[in-house]
Amino acid sequence: MAYYANGQDHVYGRNASGGLQHWWYAGGQWNTANLGGAITGAPTAFYANGQDHAFARTTEGTLYHWWYVSGSGWQKADLGGAITGSPTGYAGGNQQHVYARTTAGTLYHWWYVPGSGWQKADLGGAITNSPSGYRADNGQDHVYARTTAGTLYHWWYVPGTGWKTANLGGAITDSPTAYYAGGQDHVYARTTAGTLYHWWYVPGSGWNTSDLGGAITGSPSGYRAETNQQDHAYAKTTNGTLQHWWYVPGTGWKTANLGGNL
Repeated sequence: MAYYANGQDHVYGRNASGGLQHWWYAGGQWNTANLGGAITGAPTAFYANGQDHAFARTTEGTLYHWWYVSGSGWQKADLGGAITGSPTGYAGGNQQHVYARTTAGTLYHWWYVPGSGWQKADLGGAITNSPSGYRADNGQDHVYARTTAGTLYHWWYVPGTGWKTANLGGAITDSPTAYYAGGQDHVYARTTAGTLYHWWYVPGSGWNTSDLGGAITGSPSGYRAETNQQDHAYAKTTNGTLQHWWYVPGTGWKTANLGGNL
């Protein structure tokens, strides 16, 4: 997991001894430190309210939290829960949000409210694999996950109203990836046929879908480039190479194989 904040690049991952490893670029060079813990799966991390935050599942199945306080160093706390897979998290407004799949197969939500501390709630559902989520410009929180039936499920929070849910269909495997850009919601996932599937939400028109083809394995990754407003998606092919899809406004989707041995 990686992000850029406060003039620094930050990367987090699980090291060979099972701890949380942190890399950051400062002073013209890369630095690294073992933040400890006993974790499994992939961490999630972000910058919020002037602090660096990282979260990961412990070997005991709880959610662990690291945060950096300037002048004091790294702090840590076990937020409890009984989860499986890898969590996903983001900063929204002045709040922190983290989601994970419980051992019972439901979606669990932790959120931090300054002055009140951590809150938590089980959002239900019957999911498999890890969720993906973000905060949209309109203040709505969005989370997506694969159901046990193999469809894409959507949770979104409307301020003043609460959580809503919808099944967006499809026939997918592994975890989806999602982001918000240019007033639209975008989600990508691998289909059971091994192709890359795309959902995007256009205000006033609703959800649209398209099969972008390919022969992929595992979970894809995607984002919107701010400089040229192009959407990008990447995934590992069945041949072990990296495939790239990008959308050119007014032209459509293009694709290229970037090679490699993944």
